[in-house]
Amino acid sequence: MAGDIRTLNIGGRQLSVRNWTQEENDAFERDFYSMIAQYDTNVAIDTSHRHIMADIYYNAKELIKTFGMLCAKEIDPTPGIFGGMMEKGGYNMRKIRPDDIFLSTGQGRTFDYSLSGLTANNWYAVIDSAAIGGAVTAALYMRKFLGTIILGVLDTGGNPIFDELQWTSMEGSSLPIENIVEPMRATNMSLYEFINPVFLRPAKKYQMAGKVNAIGGSGALVFIGVTFIRYEELITQQPTTPQITAP
Repeated sequence: MAGDIRTLNIGGRQLSVRNWTQEENDAFERDFYSMIAQYDTNVAIDTSHRHIMADIYYNAKELIKTFGMLCAKEIDPTPGIFGGMMEKGGYNMRKIRPDDIFLSTGQGRTFDYSLSGLTANNWYAVIDSAAIGGAVTAALYMRKFLGTIILGVLDTGGNPIFDELQWTSMEGSSLPIENIVEPMRATNMSLYEFINPVFLRPAKKYQMAGKVNAIGGSGALVFIGVTFIRYEELITQQPTTPQITAP
C-alpha cells in the first residue's frame, strides 16, 4: 500500500523502500520525459520513443522509480513526499550535477578534462578524491540528502581517452571492469551504457577508475542518470560535495 515500507531484492541486497502514493507516481510519470527531452542535440525520438538515449532511460524506468522509493527511505533527514522535477518541498528528481557525485578539488565543478603526462594503458582516477587523470587516491561518500542512479556515461570531447572503467569501491566492494572502448570509439556518439545501472545510495561509499589509451587528451564527461534530492539542497547554488569521510 502507498506509504508502506517493503523490502526488495535490489542487486542481490535486501533493501527497504517506501511505496509511493498515487500522487507521487503521477508526479514521476508527469516529469519523466523531461529527463530525456534535454538531449535534443543527440536525440530524434520517434512516436515510439525509440532512440539510443531514450532507450537507456525507458529501459531503466521502473528501476529509476524503485530507486526513487529507496531514496524516500534512505535520504536523511526524511525528505517528505516526492514532488517530481520542480515542486517546492519534499524531494525531487533532476539530471546529475557534478557536485552530486564528484569532489571538486583540483578539478573545478565540472567533469571536463585536459590531461597530459600519463602512461598509456595505466589506470587513473575518474570519480575519486583526486581530479580526473590523477592517481587513484581515496573513495568518496555520498551526502545524506541525495541519491544518484547512473545509467551510463557520455564523452562529448570527440576522442575519448578512457577505454575501460571500474567501480573500484562500491559500498566497499569492487565491481567488474566495463569495456567501454567499442561504444565510445566505434560510433559517432561516444556513449556507454553500464551493464547494470549503478546505485549511489545516500551516505554510501563509491569510487571509479579508468584505463587510458594515450599519454594525454581532452574531453567532457556527462554522466547519464537521475539524482533524487531534498528540495532544500536542490536550490543551493554551491552545494556540499562528496567527501572522503562518511557523513
